[in-house]
Amino acid sequence: MADTAKTPQRSPDQIAADIAGERAQLGTAFDTLRGDATAAAESDNQTIAAGRRALLLVPALAVAVAATAGGLVAGLRALNSKRSRD
Repeated sequence: MADTAKTPQRSPDQIAADIAGERAQLGTAFDTLRGDATAAAESDNQTIAAGRRALLLVPALAVAVAATAGGLVAGLRALNSKRSRD
């Protein structure tokens, strides 16, 4: 059988340098990913806070709408009763 072992095309120093470069690129990629994940989490937190504020605003808005509708109905009744007396 023939010897199928290949001779390396790069020196061990070149391989070590390539590995070091790949590690540096991987570290940069993880730092970028960490920053993106942090930004996404902060965005989610702002969205949740806005939703909570909206939930607090809805009851107040409902009361204001009900009061306005009640005032309009009372005003229309007063106008109708005044017209029916005249």
